[in-house]
Order: sequence, then C-alpha cells, then structure tokens
Amino acid sequence: ASSIDEAHQLYRRCDFTAICLDLQLPDGHGLSFLDDLVRAGRQLPAVVMTGTGTEVDRQQASKLGVTSFLIKPFALAALEEALNDAMGISAPAKRDTDDASQSESEAALLPGTAVNC
Repeated sequence: ASSIDEAHQLYRRCDFTAICLDLQLPDGHGLSFLDDLVRAGRQLPAVVMTGTGTEVDRQQASKLGVTSFLIKPFALAALEEALNDAMGISAPAKRDTDDASQSESEAALLPGTAVNC
C-alpha cells in the first residue's frame, strides 16, 4: 500500500501473514497504522523499512511488536531474514549464488507472505 488509508482498505479485504511497513507515508506516519491494528487486537508480525528512522521511532515500533527495523538501502537478504525472524521461520539454507547478484525482480516471494484477497 502506498498510504495508511490504502493499507487499512487492503487489511479489511485481505489475509496477511506479516506487514512490511514504511514510516513516511503521504497521509501520515506508518506506525499509526500498526498502532491501529494493535488497538483493535489484531497484531501481526511486522518489519519496519525506512530511510529516516529515529531512536524514538525504534522505541515506538518495538512497543508495537516490530522485531526488525531496517534502514534503507538494505539488501534483499536482510528483508528476507527480518521477515523470517518476525514470523518465527527458521532461516533457509544458504544459496549457492551470491545474494548481491540476485536482482529484486528475480527474487522469489517469501514463503507465507502472499496476499490472499
């Protein structure tokens, strides 16, 4: 979703396994979406991805159950590891290919992260 409003709409229509969340969205701070879910008793595993996170953001995210706080730019492997950790999935076996050589378009969708709408 590209906004908090769109995230709320998708959340009402779709079955999510985990949330990847940016902090700076056009209609507000990304953690407000996560706070809304927590207040409604609907906490999901969450990973924050941001280019502008502060220590206050980290502390607030931690209080909301965020397990990883990634600062952009980051490697795709770091996101995969963060999502696996958030969802309690054991790390997959190391690949023979170098992660840096794998483009984002070639990256496989992580297990359990598909949106079922």
